[in-house]
Amino acid sequence: MVVVRVPRCDGFRVVVPEGLVGVVEEAWLGAGDELAGYAVRLPNGLRGLLLAEDVRAVLEDDRELVVEPGRRLLELAAPRLERADGEGHVAAHWETTGERIAPEPERASLRQRLQPRLGLQTGRPEEPTRPVWQIVAVLYGAIGLLTLLVIALAFLAALAVAGRAFA
Repeated sequence: MVVVRVPRCDGFRVVVPEGLVGVVEEAWLGAGDELAGYAVRLPNGLRGLLLAEDVRAVLEDDRELVVEPGRRLLELAAPRLERADGEGHVAAHWETTGERIAPEPERASLRQRLQPRLGLQTGRPEEPTRPVWQIVAVLYGAIGLLTLLVIALAFLAALAVAGRAFA
């Protein structure tokens, strides 16, 4: 059995000069076990086939595949089960529909494009939200504590001025 090393590009962003096109789902091998293409998930839910020859560069540090300008994706039809024998072996395949997809790149702000390259955090960290009843309980507790503090200060002021806390 020959083990073929396929570049780990799953999850890489596919970019053209105009912006982001989609995300790589998996790399595909050709007949001679060479890298032949990538299955790409587009933002609109379609899947396309990006041929390896249309990739200008693979930027592993940025997790991006840079596509040659003017290239189009081939639309992929739904995967089909090809055969299943009695021994548990199953084969499936995908085919293109013959249609070319002209992907519309998502426009990203300059900040969004620079964040991965500069190693900046993308987005806010997830903060757990508290139930409303807990927020109300803490608010009422704080108001009650402030009230007790004001009353205690009034008694202390009377004690300091008159020598006794109440008349």
